[in-house]
Amino acid sequence: AKKAYDEALEGKSWSNPPAFRNAPHREKILPYIDGAGDQVMHITSDWGDICYILREAAVKDDITQSVSVDELTDFFLYVKELNARWCYARTEKTRSICQIITLEDLAGVKGSQSADFRQAISDAYEQSEALHPLVTGPTFLLNMPFQMKVASAFKPLFPESMKAKLRSGDGRL
Repeated sequence: AKKAYDEALEGKSWSNPPAFRNAPHREKILPYIDGAGDQVMHITSDWGDICYILREAAVKDDITQSVSVDELTDFFLYVKELNARWCYARTEKTRSICQIITLEDLAGVKGSQSADFRQAISDAYEQSEALHPLVTGPTFLLNMPFQMKVASAFKPLFPESMKAKLRSGDGRL
């Protein structure tokens, strides 16, 4: 992850191509993310936190037919590791504690997501929080489809540690 992190920050802002070039299982995963460079974004908030944005509708529904939960978990954990490295560097540079704010844009997601896909996200979150508890900020679920709102009322989608930091809302991203 260090090499990818260094390459991704060679310019003045974050660049996805070097990060994706070095990602684990990229050959299997990236074909399932439409326009990966535009659908997974990193920005810095006005107050210095790192905002990691994933447009989940860009992830094809059949990804878990070809990619295992462990491979997806490795991929998402790699992304979270890059985010943590960037966050620690910003904290050191600004001398102000920086957090990673995760925004999952669910606009366009049809029905509920695959249990395996959701498991991979949850597993990566739990592992990342164990490794980097101080920089793991809130997760916002934006534009949640009605079917997911109903399903989430009856079935927990996220690990307990994540639920405490989970927020949802509708609106333009």
